[in-house]
Amino acid sequence: MALETVETGVDELMKLLERTGKLQVSEAAKQLKMPVSVVQAWADFLVEERLLGIEYKFTVPYIYLNKKVETK
Repeated sequence: MALETVETGVDELMKLLERTGKLQVSEAAKQLKMPVSVVQAWADFLVEERLLGIEYKFTVPYIYLNKKVETK
């Protein structure tokens, strides 16, 4: 019996950031086919957990990985 791995949208966001580096929240939402508000909520939580960083250029939020994290 093979074990299945379930991936969440947050997992997909983390993998996207591993591939791209820094990314606008709106661009991440577009690539993940999710509403910006959902991706922003994920990012806010992950920033609190210190997995992501966020910086603003004017009023545009960019997210990035704080450190290398293990994803499968």
